[in-house]
Amino acid sequence: MVTDSVKALPKKRGHQTKRNLNLTFASAAGAVKYQALWYAACISLYAWCMYWISRDIFVWHKPLAEISVLSYAGSVASIALIWLGNRIWRSRPKEVQKGVRKVPQPVKQPLEQPLEPMKQPLPPAETVAAGSACTHYLGYLHERKKSKAIPAECLTCEEVIQCFSAQK
Repeated sequence: MVTDSVKALPKKRGHQTKRNLNLTFASAAGAVKYQALWYAACISLYAWCMYWISRDIFVWHKPLAEISVLSYAGSVASIALIWLGNRIWRSRPKEVQKGVRKVPQPVKQPLEQPLEPMKQPLPPAETVAAGSACTHYLGYLHERKKSKAIPAECLTCEEVIQCFSAQK
Protein backbone atom coordinates (compact mmCIF):
# COMPACT_ATOMS: atom_id res chain seq x y z
CA MET A 1 0.00 0.00 0.00
CA VAL A 2 1.30 3.37 -0.99
CA THR A 3 0.80 6.19 1.46
CA ASP A 4 0.93 9.70 0.28
CA SER A 5 2.21 11.98 2.98
CA VAL A 6 2.57 15.66 2.81
CA LYS A 7 5.54 17.21 4.46
CA ALA A 8 5.03 20.71 5.77
CA LEU A 9 7.83 23.09 4.96
CA PRO A 10 8.84 25.56 7.65
CA LYS A 11 7.67 29.10 7.14
CA LYS A 12 10.23 31.57 6.05
CA ARG A 13 10.57 34.18 8.69
CA GLY A 14 12.69 36.77 7.01
CA HIS A 15 11.14 39.61 8.92
CA GLN A 16 12.28 38.04 12.20
CA THR A 17 15.84 37.67 10.97
CA LYS A 18 15.86 41.24 9.74
CA ARG A 19 14.41 42.43 13.04
CA ASN A 20 17.10 40.64 15.03
CA LEU A 21 19.92 42.05 12.89
CA ASN A 22 18.53 45.57 12.77
CA LEU A 23 20.69 47.95 14.80
CA THR A 24 18.23 50.80 15.04
CA PHE A 25 17.87 52.05 18.57
CA ALA A 26 14.25 51.89 19.60
CA SER A 27 14.94 52.83 23.18
CA ALA A 28 17.73 54.12 25.34
CA ALA A 29 17.99 50.75 27.11
CA GLY A 30 18.60 48.96 23.81
CA ALA A 31 21.20 51.53 22.83
CA VAL A 32 23.04 51.10 26.12
CA LYS A 33 23.27 47.34 25.53
CA TYR A 34 24.85 47.85 22.10
CA GLN A 35 27.16 50.50 23.47
CA ALA A 36 28.30 48.28 26.35
CA LEU A 37 28.89 45.38 23.96
CA TRP A 38 30.89 47.62 21.61
CA TYR A 39 33.13 48.99 24.34
CA ALA A 40 33.59 45.56 25.97
CA ALA A 41 34.76 44.07 22.66
CA CYS A 42 37.09 46.97 21.90
CA ILE A 43 38.61 47.02 25.38
CA SER A 44 39.06 43.23 25.31
CA LEU A 45 40.88 43.50 21.98
CA TYR A 46 43.09 46.25 23.39
CA ALA A 47 43.89 44.21 26.52
CA TRP A 48 44.72 41.14 24.41
CA CYS A 49 47.11 43.07 22.18
CA MET A 50 48.74 44.85 25.12
CA TYR A 51 49.21 41.47 26.82
CA TRP A 52 51.25 40.18 23.89
CA ILE A 53 53.26 43.40 23.66
CA SER A 54 54.08 43.35 27.36
CA ARG A 55 54.84 39.61 27.22
CA ASP A 56 57.36 40.18 24.45
CA ILE A 57 58.95 43.06 26.36
CA PHE A 58 59.09 41.61 29.88
CA VAL A 59 59.30 37.84 29.31
CA TRP A 60 61.33 37.59 26.12
CA HIS A 61 63.23 40.89 26.62
CA LYS A 62 62.65 41.92 23.02
CA PRO A 63 63.34 45.49 21.93
CA LEU A 64 60.32 47.48 20.71
CA ALA A 65 61.34 47.11 17.08
CA GLU A 66 61.20 43.29 17.24
CA ILE A 67 57.69 43.00 18.66
CA SER A 68 55.05 41.65 16.29
CA VAL A 69 53.46 44.23 14.01
CA LEU A 70 50.08 42.54 14.54
CA SER A 71 50.19 43.39 18.25
CA TYR A 72 50.84 47.04 17.48
CA ALA A 73 48.18 47.11 14.76
CA GLY A 74 45.62 45.44 17.02
CA SER A 75 46.17 47.91 19.86
CA VAL A 76 45.98 50.90 17.50
CA ALA A 77 42.87 49.47 15.82
CA SER A 78 41.14 48.90 19.16
CA ILE A 79 41.85 52.48 20.25
CA ALA A 80 40.49 53.68 16.89
CA LEU A 81 37.35 51.58 17.34
CA ILE A 82 36.82 52.99 20.83
CA TRP A 83 37.15 56.50 19.43
CA LEU A 84 34.83 55.65 16.53
CA GLY A 85 32.26 54.17 18.90
CA ASN A 86 32.39 57.33 20.98
CA ARG A 87 31.69 59.40 17.86
CA ILE A 88 28.83 57.09 16.81
CA TRP A 89 27.13 57.12 20.21
CA ARG A 90 27.38 60.90 20.47
CA SER A 91 25.93 61.46 16.99
CA ARG A 92 22.67 59.67 17.81
CA PRO A 93 19.56 61.85 18.08
CA LYS A 94 18.90 63.26 21.54
CA GLU A 95 15.47 61.62 21.68
CA VAL A 96 17.08 58.18 21.44
CA GLN A 97 19.84 59.02 23.93
CA LYS A 98 17.36 60.04 26.60
CA GLY A 99 14.80 57.41 25.70
CA VAL A 100 11.99 59.92 25.29
CA ARG A 101 10.22 61.21 22.25
CA LYS A 102 10.40 64.88 21.52
CA VAL A 103 7.04 66.57 21.83
CA PRO A 104 6.64 69.56 19.52
CA GLN A 105 6.23 72.79 21.41
CA PRO A 106 3.40 75.13 20.44
CA VAL A 107 4.42 78.24 18.59
CA LYS A 108 3.99 81.33 20.71
CA GLN A 109 1.95 83.99 18.99
CA PRO A 110 2.86 87.64 19.49
CA LEU A 111 0.44 89.80 21.44
CA GLU A 112 -2.36 91.03 19.26
CA GLN A 113 -2.74 94.31 21.09
CA PRO A 114 0.18 96.37 22.35
CA LEU A 115 0.21 97.24 26.01
CA GLU A 116 -1.67 100.41 26.70
CA PRO A 117 0.24 103.32 28.19
CA MET A 118 0.25 103.50 31.95
CA LYS A 119 -2.47 105.68 33.37
CA GLN A 120 -1.50 107.41 36.56
CA PRO A 121 -4.33 107.78 39.05
CA LEU A 122 -4.77 111.06 40.77
CA PRO A 123 -3.37 110.82 44.28
CA PRO A 124 -5.56 111.63 47.23
CA ALA A 125 -4.40 114.88 48.80
CA GLU A 126 -3.89 113.43 52.30
CA THR A 127 -1.68 110.46 51.22
CA VAL A 128 0.91 112.32 49.16
CA ALA A 129 4.16 112.62 51.04
CA ALA A 130 4.71 116.18 52.20
CA GLY A 131 7.48 117.96 50.34
CA SER A 132 8.13 115.06 47.88
CA ALA A 133 7.86 115.17 44.10
CA CYS A 134 5.73 112.02 44.07
CA THR A 135 2.65 112.20 41.87
CA HIS A 136 1.17 108.95 43.24
CA TYR A 137 -0.38 107.97 46.52
CA LEU A 138 1.40 105.96 49.22
CA GLY A 139 0.83 102.28 48.43
CA TYR A 140 0.62 102.81 44.66
CA LEU A 141 3.54 100.48 43.95
CA HIS A 142 1.90 97.73 45.98
CA GLU A 143 -1.46 98.05 44.20
CA ARG A 144 -0.20 98.54 40.64
CA LYS A 145 -0.40 95.73 38.08
CA LYS A 146 2.80 93.71 37.80
CA SER A 147 2.87 94.22 34.02
CA LYS A 148 3.16 97.98 34.44
CA ALA A 149 6.58 99.57 34.75
CA ILE A 150 7.68 101.37 37.88
CA PRO A 151 7.66 105.14 37.26
CA ALA A 152 11.03 106.89 37.32
CA GLU A 153 10.03 109.28 40.10
CA CYS A 154 9.16 106.29 42.32
CA LEU A 155 12.72 104.97 42.07
CA THR A 156 14.11 108.16 43.62
CA CYS A 157 11.37 108.62 46.21
CA GLU A 158 12.36 108.47 49.87
CA GLU A 159 9.24 106.45 50.79
CA VAL A 160 9.58 103.73 48.13
CA ILE A 161 9.80 100.96 50.77
CA GLN A 162 6.57 102.06 52.45
CA CYS A 163 4.92 102.41 49.03
CA PHE A 164 5.74 98.74 48.22
CA SER A 165 4.31 97.50 51.51
CA ALA A 166 0.57 96.97 51.98
CA GLN A 167 0.48 98.78 55.31
CA LYS A 168 -0.26 102.49 55.36
